[in-house]
Amino acid sequence: MLFITDNFPIIDKDLEINPLGFFAIPNVKIANLGNVQTYKSWELELPSHLSHLSEVRIYRKKEDVTLSASKFNYLPLTDTHPWETLNINNFKEYSKGFIFNCTAKEDGLYSSIVVMDSVIMVDMQTKDPALATELSCGYTCDFVWESGVTEDGNGYDGYMVNIVGNHVALVERGRCGGSCSLWTK
Repeated sequence: MLFITDNFPIIDKDLEINPLGFFAIPNVKIANLGNVQTYKSWELELPSHLSHLSEVRIYRKKEDVTLSASKFNYLPLTDTHPWETLNINNFKEYSKGFIFNCTAKEDGLYSSIVVMDSVIMVDMQTKDPALATELSCGYTCDFVWESGVTEDGNGYDGYMVNIVGNHVALVERGRCGGSCSLWTK
């Protein structure tokens, strides 16, 4: 019996369909380096001297994100962020694929992505901008609550250290915007 899946209309030089039909996308930017991102106060445990703020600006230093690259290898790809940390007991519930070959380049972390969920693969075929195509990393880290100013002149309230990946999520709008996406919109 011959099984053929040639009805996929995707014409994308960077997308491969492996023999099992899974989508493999190499060299996808999953995180920016050396940037300041805004977080709502309810997203973080703020120290008392910042507890009055509704938003805080967190610096992700280039060297700290670069050091985390190997800690993003072989992580699950999820459809939106789960409300709990992924682990060996719950990854089957959330995993829609995985990422591997994570490396740091001058402007960010890049990884290969394998999508193994048929619903997401069908959605990807449409390349509808309203679909979840941006990427957002889920991770743990420690915060150093020291304010400062980046070389680019952006102020921040604290910065991240000890970044350890947990998953990468497909989201409609990520904190990095379209710079971390399955494809250019």
